[in-house]
Parts: sequence; structure tokens; C-alpha cells
Amino acid sequence: MKLKLNSKGEEVKALQKKLISLGYTIASDGSYGNQTLVAVKAFQSAHHLLPDGIVGPVTMSIIDTELSSKDVKGIDVSQANGVVAWDTVAAGGDVSFAIIKCTEGATYQDPRFRSNLSELQRVGLTYGAYHFFRFFSSDSLPQAKNLKNTAGVSNFGSGTLPLVVDVEYQDVNGTTNAQVTANKDKCRERLRIFIDQVSQDFGRAPMIYTNADFWNNVLRSPAGFENLPLWVADYRLSQGPALPTGWSKYKIWQYSSTSHIAGVNGLVDVNVMKGAPPLYLFDHS
Repeated sequence: MKLKLNSKGEEVKALQKKLISLGYTIASDGSYGNQTLVAVKAFQSAHHLLPDGIVGPVTMSIIDTELSSKDVKGIDVSQANGVVAWDTVAAGGDVSFAIIKCTEGATYQDPRFRSNLSELQRVGLTYGAYHFFRFFSSDSLPQAKNLKNTAGVSNFGSGTLPLVVDVEYQDVNGTTNAQVTANKDKCRERLRIFIDQVSQDFGRAPMIYTNADFWNNVLRSPAGFENLPLWVADYRLSQGPALPTGWSKYKIWQYSSTSHIAGVNGLVDVNVMKGAPPLYLFDHS
């Protein structure tokens, strides 16, 4: 299918998001208007293509190739970050995606989830959401139900990042973390049940957020999760992230928890994605 002036729909919106990730200032509204036409012609001219403004297989292939070599920045936020000025974040041009906290355990919903979701959809930033997994205070299926009911399946289909299961330290003093280690097989099974249910509910597998220390030394390197996309936390910028056992690459690297981004009050987590977001918008399969 070729996209051109006056085309409309999700394919146009996906094209617009790709162009935004490449630095073009346009709206991602799903309507191929003059603004999108100018951006497409500029891209075609810059890549020695006929600048006719028609996006067929050749132009799209070159757009995707350009994106695949581009690392992009994103942030993740929760109610702890307060009210985020998403217009300011989007206008800054430095942030290409955002991941927001949705739920934790079987009953907790982040108080700012719905407003953050609505604002991200309005400004057109690529988005995802995460669930903080509790190994002992809640069973797996009630946690999956909490995520499904709060996130809404229709909000996380094609054109969004996969939902995330946050698998990390369970407390500060270490009591529950030690309990995880002592019951690692049970914890692995509970995590698997949760992931299987979320995969069924949303039609695609979630991403795992973790760090090498927790995964390897607390959860003790459970097998069977390595085919899921990885979002890894590691703040050693000079060395790059240490990967949990089982993974040879990551999709997203959270490299800072103390950054400043216009539109966010105080410090915020900042991430880099290997390749621009559109290449990792996992469709239902």
C-alpha cells in the first residue's frame, strides 16, 4: 500500500511517528496532510529519491533502515514524578518514547496512570506501561487481572510498546529479597504464570525490566525468559549495561535515574532504545 496526500489511518500515524523519530516536526494524527507531505519530500530529497511525497516500499524501506541505526531516548515515570507537562516533553524533541507505571501487585493502581496515558495519546509520543511484580504479597493471576483492568487492552495494541513486568528488589531491608532467593523455583513459576496470562490478555508477550544483580543473585538466573525483550537497568555509563544471565542483547537500557528533562519536575529515569521505537512496536501475532 502506498501512502500519499490525503491518506488516513493507523499506517499514516505509524509513518508520522517514524518521521518524528528521525527529527521531523510534524503531528502524529493519522492524517497525511501538507505538513507530512513536506517532511516526506524532504526525506526523499535527502536520500536521493524522487521527491514525489508518495511513500511506497522503497521510501519506507529506507526510512526503516535509517531508524535501525538510530538510538533514541525515552523516560519512565510514576506518580512519584508528579504532574508531567507532556506538551513540553514532546516539544523538546529529545524524548521519543515514555513508559508509565500502571499497577503493582493485585490492587495498586498508579494515581497518575490514567492522566499520563491520556496525555501521551494526545501529544502522540510512543508509549508503554509497566507493572511492578510482587512475588509474595499477591498471587500471579490477580496481578494480571489488575494490569488488564487498569491498562485496558485497547490502549496497548499495535503502535505501542509492549507492556512491561518490573522484576526487581522487593524491599529495602532485604527480608523479602532473601525470601525470593529461598523460594526461587516458586518465584519463577509465579512470574511465568503472570507473563503467560498477560500474553493471553494482550495478544503479545510483555517485556521484562530487571537488573543483572537481582536477576542473577536474588532470583538466581531463572531459565525460560530469555526470549522476551529486555529492558535493563544499569547506571555505569562508561561500561554499558551488565546483562542478566540468558540475554545477549537488550531492547532498552535505563542508564540514569538522576536526569533532568524539560517538563518533568525534579529527577527522572532516562533510557535509550536500540533503534527507534517504530521498529519495536510489537504487533499482535
